[in-house]
Amino acid sequence: MNTFLEAISSDVPGARESYSTWLETTEAKVAEQRAHSLACDSWGNRITEMCQAEWSTSIPAFCDWSEKLLAKRNHDARDIALGRVRLEYFMTNTWDRYTFPKVRKRSLGPRLLTLLEEVVGNAKSERLWNEHQERVEKRRRLVLEFYTDTVKAHLKPDIAPYLPSTSFLFKLPLFKSYVNDPQDTVSDVPSEIATNEITRFVHSVLQDKKRFLIKLWAAANEDTDMVSPECAIHRDSPGVLDLATAVFECKWNSRDPYVMVGWEDTGVHNPSCGIKQNSGVKSSVYDLDLQLRFRYSTTARRVLEVLAKLINVDLRYARAKDLDALNARFICKTCPFRRKGKAYGLDSMDWRQCLSHTLSGETWPEYADCRIPKFDVASDTLMKSLHFVAQPYPSPVKAAWSCNHCGEHLPDRVLKKEAVTHVKTTHGIHNPEVDRDFFYYRTEQSPERPYMFIGLDTNSNHCCLRCPEGRNLCMWVKADLVKHIRHIHSVEEADLEEGVDWKKVKPVEDETWVHEALRAQHLV
Repeated sequence: MNTFLEAISSDVPGARESYSTWLETTEAKVAEQRAHSLACDSWGNRITEMCQAEWSTSIPAFCDWSEKLLAKRNHDARDIALGRVRLEYFMTNTWDRYTFPKVRKRSLGPRLLTLLEEVVGNAKSERLWNEHQERVEKRRRLVLEFYTDTVKAHLKPDIAPYLPSTSFLFKLPLFKSYVNDPQDTVSDVPSEIATNEITRFVHSVLQDKKRFLIKLWAAANEDTDMVSPECAIHRDSPGVLDLATAVFECKWNSRDPYVMVGWEDTGVHNPSCGIKQNSGVKSSVYDLDLQLRFRYSTTARRVLEVLAKLINVDLRYARAKDLDALNARFICKTCPFRRKGKAYGLDSMDWRQCLSHTLSGETWPEYADCRIPKFDVASDTLMKSLHFVAQPYPSPVKAAWSCNHCGEHLPDRVLKKEAVTHVKTTHGIHNPEVDRDFFYYRTEQSPERPYMFIGLDTNSNHCCLRCPEGRNLCMWVKADLVKHIRHIHSVEEADLEEGVDWKKVKPVEDETWVHEALRAQHLV
């Protein structure tokens, strides 16, 4: 075609007529080839339809005949039915070797019969495996039900939050052999032996875990005088885990800056780390490999030393519950101020939150300035205000409470009020006590203790002296307090007197760092 176009562009005589003749000839050839192609496609489609029609009757007929043959050879009907799909696949992929008339005449070669036997044999293996797995799952459910019943009947309810994962249960030789029993019947769990095995295993796991945590604490505090004769706490005593200095981190959750305090936190913490058989220790069937989980938190220990000086507490004797009872609120001096409503300030934290907050400085870049523990404690008046507005912890309106005399509430916890009522009516205890008669069911989730905002600028922390006892602890921004006194107590702004109608509360005893931080952030 290019030759004709070049001739036309060069004005060669007769070039256009030659090009027209060539186009007509080419179009005729193309039309002829197209008609031939369409005819071939039509023929191929008819052949395909004929083959599909033949296969639609031949394959089922072959499979029906094969099923009858295998049934005569005493194969299970379930295996034959399960292998029918495989027979159809076999039929589709080997039909070029065996014609249907030969099959109908039963002139099967040894190879074809061997293949049919292999197909039904594989189907039988699959059926037996599925049936075995169903029995295994049924036995696992029986073991879990028995485990729950045993925990209710033979273990104290307050141990329930610290129980090892049920996945560990099936690694015990007794339950492992029971669950994987090759017999076709599912028998009951051997109750007496299993009860002893479960109780022994649970106590062994908890003791091993406590023993390991105590060793961590002792190794980290070997250079300090942390023995308290008054409390009779020794380095190898379980009472060590009640101390405030029993602070640990999880190696597996390195991105979760959460400090675990004492047995309450570490006991419920069960990360996904496996257990291995300890054949060298006869008294313990399994070693929990705790060194892969926990480490002593030296960062938290440094924070505790700072906080203890602020509230005049001796860490040698202080227990975690003692610090909880003080309920002091602290402020991080290195955090940037933020605005909430009309006030600029910071979140106040309890002592547990301070530990995790400082650990965040070692984990998250945005808290890098908080790596060095620098805290101040809120003033007494401000702490009373925070305690007045704070929600109680643990929350009494959360369904997380359980009776400690029976296991009725273990699967479904109840509200605190319901747990108290249950103890009174069912067990006849008129004055139930927390941890003795009922307890808060702890979980592995981070503590729910809320952060409470404290206004630190000059307009914050004003309280109304005209309000009754209790409500006079509420803190106001100055402008809002003026409106409150005018609307509630009918005193105009011009008549307000400091010390009579209102007063300014110091958020901390020494406000020097507060003023410096406000000026550094251009908030004054």
